[in-house]
Amino acid sequence: MELSKPRKYAATREDVLVEQTLVEKAQEGEQWAIGKLYQDHVVQVRKLLLSILGPNSQIDDLTQDVFVQVFTSIRRFQGNSRFATWLHRIAVNVALSWLRQKKRTPFATDDTTAIPTAPQQERQAQVQAQLKELYGVLDSLSPKRRIAFILFEIDHRSLDEIAVITGSNVATIKSRIFFARKDIFKKAASRPVLKELMEDLTGDERK
Repeated sequence: MELSKPRKYAATREDVLVEQTLVEKAQEGEQWAIGKLYQDHVVQVRKLLLSILGPNSQIDDLTQDVFVQVFTSIRRFQGNSRFATWLHRIAVNVALSWLRQKKRTPFATDDTTAIPTAPQQERQAQVQAQLKELYGVLDSLSPKRRIAFILFEIDHRSLDEIAVITGSNVATIKSRIFFARKDIFKKAASRPVLKELMEDLTGDERK
């Protein structure tokens, strides 16, 4: 199974050193460092949760839950990975927990203001329709397959990074993505809007 996606961003050495300093100060209880880490990462964490969960009125609350967990446990962060990787692992775990509880506590999906849209005004309705179809199908996947698929196909993370974030190995991540694709394409066969989106995301045209 051949899967390859480019990494979106490679941190410079300077970025890493600045981040390490902020983390060390935050571990010492310096409020300015805690505030700076929050400011630097909150937008990306919110986008990550939105990608995984789709339209959700609880995104802001879940984002805050992530940072509560992060700063409550930051003294236990040992620097074995980048802070951002550790942070995103916590965010994924928050999303995973929410998805597992979702069947017991369903949420309304009529709030479309949080759905990412194409910049061209004329494509807005088409993009919203595609995303509505996609997240409707994603709801039928297991949470772990859903997360692996989204991190790879939508968030464009490498297999190695996804494995680290999810606490899995690359072979397992490949398997989850493969079966998620298979399930989604099967459902997309009778849904032209979803089929077009999947072909755009994966570059895979299936008859």
